[in-house]
Amino acid sequence: MKFKPFTDKYVDNFFRQSWHLFAPEPLTNNYTMFVQVKLRNNNTESEWYNITDPLVRANNDSVFTPYNRMLRVGLGYINSYNLGVTDVLTVKIMNKSLEKSDDTSRYDELAEITQSEVEKVLYRYASSYAKKIYDEKDIDKIRILINSTEAVPYSKRNDKEYQPEENFTTLEWKELNNNVVAFP
Repeated sequence: MKFKPFTDKYVDNFFRQSWHLFAPEPLTNNYTMFVQVKLRNNNTESEWYNITDPLVRANNDSVFTPYNRMLRVGLGYINSYNLGVTDVLTVKIMNKSLEKSDDTSRYDELAEITQSEVEKVLYRYASSYAKKIYDEKDIDKIRILINSTEAVPYSKRNDKEYQPEENFTTLEWKELNNNVVAFP
């Protein structure tokens, strides 16, 4: 437990695993990340570009592809941003220890630091994709939109009227990260 906050920053985002894949509580959301670019010359805002779907398609085109790792890294950090970086077992252990003490400040502090670090990585990821679309000199700022769509329950799979719930999180405008290369 002592080193978990540090190791999770690396391991969890690359190898996120969860027993929620199985019943009775399977995974319930699909995440998609978008980037929007604010251009330098006239302060124009671009359309939202879907980062996730093109990577999924590129990954599905070939068994051996660098897109697989790029996709897993991105989705790992998107999941961390939306779900937090703690798994269910860790939350149970932390709650058990909090029962003994009402001081949640350390837990809250770690969660806030980790959330901030995840957000930095998401902006690096989005900066790399923005550089694929636009010349780096033309980009002033970027912002991120994360879409969370509820998975269609098995019982509703044939219901044409069923509309899954969607939630959108829009992050603020930030400077383009110059320390990343463009997506291939």
